[in-house]
Amino acid sequence: IDAMLKILTTDAYAIIVCRPKIDRAAGRETIEKFISFSDRKRVFWFENSVQAYKKALRLAGANDLVLITGSLFLVGELREFILNKTPCASGRIAL
Repeated sequence: IDAMLKILTTDAYAIIVCRPKIDRAAGRETIEKFISFSDRKRVFWFENSVQAYKKALRLAGANDLVLITGSLFLVGELREFILNKTPCASGRIAL
């Protein structure tokens, strides 16, 4: 988790963390241990992946990239939401 977060957050404007709907997913306490190095960043916590996604879109500018990464469970949750609720997510969303 530590190495992955260092790579992904180096140039990030914000870090938005949520937990997918699966029991074995890392909890907030675990993740917080690994993102302490980025206290200068804006970190937002959500229990719901859709709320996290919506926050990311509100923070993103027209030419910004919103990167959704993590477990396949998380990406799957958001992929389903995006494909069912968003007519055209291409260009702004990396799944």
